[in-house]
Amino acid sequence: MQGADDQYKLQIATKKDGYNSGRVYRFATSDRKEFEAIIAELKKLAEAARKRAEAHNLFRKIQFAVREQYEASHVQALMALMIMANFGATITEVQFVDSLANPDGSPTQLQVTLDRLNLFFTLLFTAELAVNAFSHWFFAFVRNPWSILDAFIVGMSVLSLIVTNQPTGIVRILRALRVIRLFGRINSLKKIISALTKSLLPVLHVFLIMFLIMGIFSVVAVSFFAASAPENFEVPSAYIYRLR
Repeated sequence: MQGADDQYKLQIATKKDGYNSGRVYRFATSDRKEFEAIIAELKKLAEAARKRAEAHNLFRKIQFAVREQYEASHVQALMALMIMANFGATITEVQFVDSLANPDGSPTQLQVTLDRLNLFFTLLFTAELAVNAFSHWFFAFVRNPWSILDAFIVGMSVLSLIVTNQPTGIVRILRALRVIRLFGRINSLKKIISALTKSLLPVLHVFLIMFLIMGIFSVVAVSFFAASAPENFEVPSAYIYRLR
């Protein structure tokens, strides 16, 4: 708008709780063309900001919808069932290890079927990890220990498909480790694992106390009985070994 001093003035008010909250921007010029150029530039910036906000909101809406479906109980139950089926295939492979190759060294039909199942489960778990990462990206995903464990196990499984010259035993171990992902799917199992993890430090304290008590008694026993029974009390370690 034009002021009394023949200057074109413009004041921009910032939105509450926005990035520039609390700031006031004023533009003043005596040149009408320059004033119109400022207005046009501000309109471009506002339109670009609006499009970015709409794109951001659309991404959040899609992310929220995917997360809602992913965390649904029936989806988590299905993934738990797939993990158990994969573990069953791994047990079958180890159980019938002598029946996986023909006399000429070619794979039997059972081996071919198990290899196809392994490929299917690897692709399925990779897709499931991608959906999990998308729906919880970024901090919610990286701060979740179960998500990091899933990423490690799935990553090693994919690596085992790419690197074909790995020892068979290591490949089977990697496949068997997939069942650990089941602990993150069932809340009751997750609570048990969490409780066991929290009990590690108190158990270590108990072992420390027991070690100190055994050390005290070993010193006392050696001091009193080393001369009369050197075969049992010659040194503290011999007495501790007897206690075992």
